[in-house]
Amino acid sequence: MSEYQFGGFFGALGEAISTDYPDFAGASSLGWDGRQVARETMATSYAVAAVSEAIAASDDEWQLADLASIGVKLPSPLPNLVSGGGRVSAGNGIDWKEVFPSQKARALVRAVAALERGDNLERVDSLLWLPVEDNDPRTAFRVAVAVSDKLKRLGIDVPPASIAPRVFTDGDPVCDPSWGLPVLEKKRIDVFSRSFKGSGEFFLRFSGEEGRRSRRLLNLPWGSAPALYDVSYTTPYREVLSSRLTKWGSVQRTLDDELGFESFPVRYTLGSHPGRVCHVKTRDKHVSVSSPVSVETHLLSKLSAFPFRRLFLSHPDQVWYETKEPPSLYVQNALRGGGFL
Repeated sequence: MSEYQFGGFFGALGEAISTDYPDFAGASSLGWDGRQVARETMATSYAVAAVSEAIAASDDEWQLADLASIGVKLPSPLPNLVSGGGRVSAGNGIDWKEVFPSQKARALVRAVAALERGDNLERVDSLLWLPVEDNDPRTAFRVAVAVSDKLKRLGIDVPPASIAPRVFTDGDPVCDPSWGLPVLEKKRIDVFSRSFKGSGEFFLRFSGEEGRRSRRLLNLPWGSAPALYDVSYTTPYREVLSSRLTKWGSVQRTLDDELGFESFPVRYTLGSHPGRVCHVKTRDKHVSVSSPVSVETHLLSKLSAFPFRRLFLSHPDQVWYETKEPPSLYVQNALRGGGFL
């Protein structure tokens, strides 16, 4: 399962537009400044991704046929990154299967609604792991990945797949005594063992001070001020998607003309971009990309700008690549060059 993490990229996009086109808000026929352009593009990207994931899940209740036929164009390489769902072929006989596509689609639509509401771009990214249903298996797996990552930092190797069955199940505690964690840390992690009924119960458990300490221990973000609507199960999915894609269809040509975006049509397909199985980390302004599949050199800058978080059940053979260009610089250079590479 991969997660979309676009807040940092689109934040950099907004800053780049504001820097390179300081009078854009006044000159734009839309009246948008760089930050608003970034917000609108990010919301549309998430909407496209949601439709793709729902198609992969064969979620017919959304009645997606007419939505998938709306003419949408996005700056390159966004169409490839967000318009595919289902499987990623490694080219070596291994297929990487998207898991929990239905839950992921609903989380993405809720993120679109948050952007429409005016939430901070980076804050919206912090909401994607939150549940869309009771004891959401996607959220449980995300917690398991966080626990596994913490253990790796302690030199203990426990795969997420062996931790996930203990999350939100009222069964065995998440923490195994053999891990030797301090009592207080064990107590805070084991809070994730208990199931929850309704989004309100999840909110009360993890939005307060004790819940915040548990989340902080596992680097599970939730913005600076958690709100009950962040975990709403009742987002009107179809209405949100229809409104967002229709709105974008009415402004995309203007943005292309005024900013020189090199945009390409979205084609919803089963089968995802190789970037979906790559893990991108930034440290000291350097970006490293690890991948279980062969990645062409020209994709490295794109992957550093669009850092998908790898939450797949990992294959042991990892291929490492490195690019020293930070995402914000890549965005600025691409924009000044008249489009995204």
